[in-house]
Amino acid sequence: MDSALYIDKKWIAADDRSSLPLIDPSSGNEIGRVPIATEGDLDNALRSAAKGFEEWRRFAPMKRAEALARSATLLRERREEVARTITIEQGKVLAEALGEVDTSAAILDWFAGEALRLCGRVVPSSQEGLELRVSLEPIGPVAIFTPWNFPLVEPVAHAAAALAAGCSTIIKVAEETPRTGIALIEVLLEGGVHPNAINLLTGDPAHISAHLIASSVIRKVALTGSTEVGRKLASLCGHHLKPSTMELGGNAPVIVTNNVDVTEVAKMLAMRKNRNAGQVCTAPNRFFIQRGIFDDFVHAYSQHMQSFLIGSGLDHQVSTGPLAHNRRLGAMLDYVNDARTKGAGIEIVGQAAPNKGYYFAHTLALEAPSSARVATDEIFGPISAFWKFDDIPEVIGRANASSAGLAGYVFDGDGDRASFIAEQLEVGTVAVNQGIVMFVEAPFGGVKDSGFGRILGREGASSYTSAKLISSLRTRNYGA
Repeated sequence: MDSALYIDKKWIAADDRSSLPLIDPSSGNEIGRVPIATEGDLDNALRSAAKGFEEWRRFAPMKRAEALARSATLLRERREEVARTITIEQGKVLAEALGEVDTSAAILDWFAGEALRLCGRVVPSSQEGLELRVSLEPIGPVAIFTPWNFPLVEPVAHAAAALAAGCSTIIKVAEETPRTGIALIEVLLEGGVHPNAINLLTGDPAHISAHLIASSVIRKVALTGSTEVGRKLASLCGHHLKPSTMELGGNAPVIVTNNVDVTEVAKMLAMRKNRNAGQVCTAPNRFFIQRGIFDDFVHAYSQHMQSFLIGSGLDHQVSTGPLAHNRRLGAMLDYVNDARTKGAGIEIVGQAAPNKGYYFAHTLALEAPSSARVATDEIFGPISAFWKFDDIPEVIGRANASSAGLAGYVFDGDGDRASFIAEQLEVGTVAVNQGIVMFVEAPFGGVKDSGFGRILGREGASSYTSAKLISSLRTRNYGA
């Protein structure tokens, strides 16, 4: 099956446009074509979004809520089918793809509720006879740009929030994962979202983003992506005075003190790092292990990594799928070679990777110098970098030395000290003595180079509104 664009209530197949190959990362084989949107397509999508906004914003909040809730139900009914699509084009194991579908349905349900909770207020006035009424209005058509690593959760997180607020959307999904985007559009349409309120694009990312952001139709931009792409889009937004939500890359520190259950914590962190072959912006990345347990922890972590079978994500016995594309494979080799050249200890601890496809065995980099890229970059793959530390102030400083600030992890049997460390970390979200950093009902986002704005939680929907003040003077006095 080839992919298609969805613009102005019409599907446009890849054979009607120039196209790119769609590659199965488990084999490296071409499995379809991905259409490249033309400038005319982009203009049509903008016109559609403008029309869709005028219609969708007039839907009563209850109607918008019902459409999102029905979409969630449809997504759950197609759970197996959509998960299989994710695995085939992105590579993650089927169990993780099923979890992504479940999370996406939960996000749709959450924002169905938020459509009913977006309320204004009356403000007591300092001037006699004045009524100050604040209303929350939908901000307008939104351009949404999402990545390939979570091809369903990310567009759902942005689009569901925008739709709940009454905005229309143009969703540009990654060229590596277009079919998952199609599955999302299908459930939204069948769920009852206005057909002009959603448009789906694939193609040249730079051309699409520049064209959409420059248009007066677009009133807000939302991106989940790398810090590098975030800088470019934020610059475009600044030039055109467009508000934006930027959920960008991370470089998550992990701090583990001496007084923990080494086996249990090592197992938990190995499982979190192994998710999606490490291609997760919140993945544990920089491991700071207190000296007293360092050797035991690295050994336990290595043992767990060796237990993960590497192979096609469609194989139910497999724990680690391929990397999403050949570029990530090359990046992992570069990280390892750089760290080894600069003096880090390199240990391959994962099982041998298949010869065909974009696989990479899990690798440890031990005590890499600060000049090594594994010490500074978001690795975004199955490489874990480990360092020893001695005291708490020292490790907090090292953890905060990164320019990124998305997520962090703290494991410490002393609850008060764990809380203290968590409060000192310069990140947007911290998991303490557990491994989950993102929740549908709570805001998620980063600080520093990890972006600004929040998705999910009540903040997710309110970020797609504008607060309007209406001040009314009473002209007659009806008092006795």
